[in-house]
Amino acid sequence: MSGASYFQLLTPLIFLVFAIGYLLVWRQDRTIRSARLAAISYGCGAFAFLADFSREIFSVTAAIYVTNIPYLLVVVLLVAALQTHMTGTVRWALIGGLMAAVLVGISWFRFVSDDIVVRTLIVNFGASLIMLGGVLPLRAHVRGRVQQWAYGVAVAIGVVLALRVAVVLWFTAGTLSNETYVNSVASLTLHFAAALCSLAMAMVLFTMYGKEIITTLAKRADADDLTGLANRRVFNSAMEDHVRSALQRGMDFCLILIDIDRFKLVNDTHGHAAGDRVLVAVAEILRGCAGSEAVLARLGGEEFAVVTRLRDERVAQLLAENIRTSIAAGAGAKADVTMVTASLGVCQWGPGLHPALMTELADDALYEAKRSGRDRVVMSSRAVVASSPRIAQRAEG
Repeated sequence: MSGASYFQLLTPLIFLVFAIGYLLVWRQDRTIRSARLAAISYGCGAFAFLADFSREIFSVTAAIYVTNIPYLLVVVLLVAALQTHMTGTVRWALIGGLMAAVLVGISWFRFVSDDIVVRTLIVNFGASLIMLGGVLPLRAHVRGRVQQWAYGVAVAIGVVLALRVAVVLWFTAGTLSNETYVNSVASLTLHFAAALCSLAMAMVLFTMYGKEIITTLAKRADADDLTGLANRRVFNSAMEDHVRSALQRGMDFCLILIDIDRFKLVNDTHGHAAGDRVLVAVAEILRGCAGSEAVLARLGGEEFAVVTRLRDERVAQLLAENIRTSIAAGAGAKADVTMVTASLGVCQWGPGLHPALMTELADDALYEAKRSGRDRVVMSSRAVVASSPRIAQRAEG
């Protein structure tokens, strides 16, 4: 086996290794849908170049389709992966239509007017058109440096696909035939260019996916697994940030503590799965009521917190009442259990209130809501400090 033959076997191996890598990325995080498309794309590349190496075992007609269809699929699926990652949607009609047009051209110059030079031009210029036509519109959707790299590499690949074949055929068109293609300059340069392009794109994609996985893991570390809300660590940090902003820039805020009434009874009566559904339903209601600016947290068990910038205590009370009535009206139905209610304690920030003291005040108000019959909102006030021995002790300390 010649050195050129060994090199031609290296290309499908490169594609196969990266295809497996993309699959592992997708298994790690199924939300990265583009990794699955990239894996299939590179898998098609491994098959295409292995078939190209073995084309002598096929008839001329079979070799044309066995190699060129997966070769085109490499480009189509790579474009689909980039479109999925950057926009969330794939323009299948465009890239699929372009691939179909290329296949029609290949067939014409096989069965009507057999010409390998024209077929080679059609395949490579068609692949270039698919790449550039699918990638160039993504310019407006590029976010961040890594996506800029991915965009740039994809555009460069599209240009290389066209330039390589144009230059090679300019010098070798007269010697190219179905019989001499396997070890021709056209075939060897295709393998060389494909290996380099696949390496460049793989480095960018793995960087992009790695960054996304790290971001996802960081978010998971800050989130409650069941509800997706922030956890207590994020809540504590948010309280400190809000107090700091209130002191430095006068940005008042309020803290609302929510506790589901008789939650143990829900678990005992309907089971823990139903209890989990109630917690998820309450989290959804908080998202709908509090808005995107608020920090929403599950503090543990059936207790939730809302930290939001509101200057007026009356507005904070209205927000809390809206949360209460929304839970009473919808949480039970969403979780498919009997009626669910919640008690809420509200504390509006004021001078001298630090995070721990605000939490104590809101917690005392919540306790009062429970003691007064549940399913109600109780507003805290600085007067509570004087009437609550444990809070007064914290304030003095």
